[in-house]
Amino acid sequence: MSTWRSIVTRGDGTLTEALAVMNAALGMKLTHSRIAQWEKDEKAPSSAVINYMLATVIPALLNELGHSDSKARAISSKVRIPGL
Repeated sequence: MSTWRSIVTRGDGTLTEALAVMNAALGMKLTHSRIAQWEKDEKAPSSAVINYMLATVIPALLNELGHSDSKARAISSKVRIPGL
C-alpha cells in the first residue's frame, strides 16, 4: 500500500473520500483503479498528483516525528516536483 493511501485512510477515512477531495482539488476524475495502477508501477502519476500527494504525506510524516503542524507545513511547502 502506498504511503499516501495509508495516511488518507487512517481512522475513519476512506479511499473514496480521499479521491473525491483530490479530484476536486485537481479538477480530475481519478478512480480506485488508477491508484492501483500507480501502486503497481503500471502507470505514473502526473506531477500535479505527485505534488498533491507530497503535500499530504510530508506533513503527516513530519508530525509523526514530533514536528508541529506549522513547521511540517513550512517544510512541505518547499518540496515540489517540477512541472507545475
